Amino acid sequence: MAIKTNELEILNRINNMDEEELKNFREKNMLHNEKIAKRTVRNIISSFIKRSMDIIAGIIGVILLIPLTIIVWILNIVNKENGPIF
Repeated sequence: MAIKTNELEILNRINNMDEEELKNFREKNMLHNEKIAKRTVRNIISSFIKRSMDIIAGIIGVILLIPLTIIVWILNIVNKENGPIF
C-alpha cells in the first residue's frame, strides 16, 4: 500500500517537531478524534431511527393494503372469475 505524498509530508513534519509542538499537535488531534467519535455515535443513532421509521412505514402500508386485497378477493369470488387476483 503506497503512502500518499501528503501523508509523507505530515509524517516528516511530525518527526521534525520539538516537544512543545508535538504536545500541541497531539492535543489538537485528540480533540479532532473526539469530534469524529461523537459524529459516529450520532450517525449510528440516526441510522437506527431511519431504519425504524422504514420498518414502521412498511408495516402500516401492509396493514392498510390487506383490506383492499380482501375486497378484491371477495369481488373475484362473487364474479366467479377463476384467474389470478391481480
